[in-house]
Amino acid sequence: MSIRLAVALFALLAWQRSDASEVQLLRYNVDHAVYGRIGIYENRIDRRADETVVQNEIHLLITVLGIVIHREDAERSERWNGQRLIDFHSVTTVNGDSVEVSGHAKEPGFEVTSPRGTTMAPADILPSNPWSAGFLSSKTMLQSDTGEIESIQVSSPESSSVKVDDRTIAATLYKISAHPAYQIWLGPGDIPVRFTVADDSGLVTFTLTTVP
Repeated sequence: MSIRLAVALFALLAWQRSDASEVQLLRYNVDHAVYGRIGIYENRIDRRADETVVQNEIHLLITVLGIVIHREDAERSERWNGQRLIDFHSVTTVNGDSVEVSGHAKEPGFEVTSPRGTTMAPADILPSNPWSAGFLSSKTMLQSDTGEIESIQVSSPESSSVKVDDRTIAATLYKISAHPAYQIWLGPGDIPVRFTVADDSGLVTFTLTTVP
C-alpha cells in the first residue's frame, strides 16, 4: 500500500468516526386525568460528538361525544453543544392557531423570539422538554409552546418506582416548581421514564412506552 493511499484511508476512517451518531427514540403515551389517553409525545435524540440534536413531536386530541374540544400538534427542534442550548425552533398549533418560538445562543445568554417579542434569557436556559437529566443543572425554563421564560427550582431526589411496559422499575423523582408544575421520574441511564404536567385542565401524564 502506498503512503498516499494509507493516508487517504486513515482520513476516511477518521471522518467516518467523527460523523458517526447515536440515535435514541423515546416515545410516550399521553394520558389526561379526566379524558384518558389523548395522544403521543416523541423525542428523537441524535448525539454526534459534542453536538446533540433533539426532534420533538406532539400529537394530542381530546373528544367528547365525538366532538373535538382540543387538538394540539407541535414540531420542535433543539441543537445543543455539550450542555448548552445553541438553537431552538418550535411551531405549536392548538385548535387551528399556530405559535412560533425560536431562539439561538447569543452572548451573554440565549435570545428568544416569540409573539411576546424578543428577550435575552440566561445561557443555562432549558426548553420544557425533559429528554435527559439536563434539567437538574438549569434554573431557567423556556415554555416551548408560548416562549415564556421563567425561573425554576428543582427539588431534591426522591426514591420511587414507575410501571412501564408491564414492568415496575426503580426511578428517581424530581419536582420542578414552574407554571405549570412538573414531576419527572428518571429511570436507568437517567432516561425520563415518566413525567407529569399539572395543566389548568387537569394532570397530564407522559409514560415511556418501552424502556430502552
